[in-house]
Amino acid sequence: MTEPLLHIVIPYIALTSLGVKPKKAFIASLIAIIPDLDAFFHVHRSQTHSIPLILAVTIPIITLTWKTKLKEYTIPATIALITHPLLDLFAGPTPILWPLLQQSIWITTQINITITQNTTIKINPTIKIQTTPTTFQQTLNLDAPIITSQGLITTIILLTPTIIQTIKNRNKENNDLLFKNQPNKT
Repeated sequence: MTEPLLHIVIPYIALTSLGVKPKKAFIASLIAIIPDLDAFFHVHRSQTHSIPLILAVTIPIITLTWKTKLKEYTIPATIALITHPLLDLFAGPTPILWPLLQQSIWITTQINITITQNTTIKINPTIKIQTTPTTFQQTLNLDAPIITSQGLITTIILLTPTIIQTIKNRNKENNDLLFKNQPNKT
């Protein structure tokens, strides 16, 4: 399971990279964890992880909000929601195309790098796409930890450029305000 922090941070970074203002990107990114609410019903990676179903819910909402200011939230929220099952594809079987496809998909990747004695570098990437029949079965507990040390450090690394940029922008705004409020010496 991709942990909740990464389900929030990755769409946040993607949305801000697309030009969405940080506050709107943050709100939209919080919505990205909605598919994992199925875990409260002891069924993880259920219909809530299906892109066709996500679009079936969000397209009417986008249509209804198209001529309002809410559109500035509904489109980023839809993008954030779609990132959720895409990330889970790499964590385990995910019914990303259910009900169109009765198979859950799992993508595993691996890159083996070998450096020989004569400093030749060999790179051997492997990508496997596996499918299993989609079944929605109840579980007794969550299938993975909520937060891991790797997820926490990845979150910090991903957010560092945004935090630095925010600090720079605030410092610039403060300096501009200071300069603007200084009396004119002429």
